[in-house]
Amino acid sequence: MKKFITLLTVISIAGIIACGSDDNGTELQEPKEQSEVISGLFDNNATATVEGLFTDAEWTGVAEKIKAALNKMFDEAGEGMRNNVIKAVFNHVGGVTIVLEKEPAYDNYRATLGVAGVANDKMYINFAILNDEEALGTALENAIRVMAGFTATPETGKKGL
Repeated sequence: MKKFITLLTVISIAGIIACGSDDNGTELQEPKEQSEVISGLFDNNATATVEGLFTDAEWTGVAEKIKAALNKMFDEAGEGMRNNVIKAVFNHVGGVTIVLEKEPAYDNYRATLGVAGVANDKMYINFAILNDEEALGTALENAIRVMAGFTATPETGKKGL
């Protein structure tokens, strides 16, 4: 019986080590590529794909927060910004991809300048600002401006921009 208990203990410890756990014995999950398509943007006329390398727990609610921030920004924008910038960026073939990153080299967003009336299709958002509605909305708006070709908007966003 003692050998059985010892063997069971060894197997249990090996299982915990193999899965990974924190100090409380809670199983840790490895981050994995996550992706979700957001539909119903801007009067139900646009979609976007949100992606990043996260655990399932970290990923929970991410797409909903991005969607809410994008729709709020759209609702608060003027007519020219709505039609000539936001819709122009999101309505091109293939849509827009929003990549969330942990510990990036930028503070809140990064995008590449669109050229000659052709918007780029990818923006990068710092995961750290996801729960700050104001910072997230500003980062998304500035990234969209960059993607639309606004040279006055920096391609890498610092806090407060």
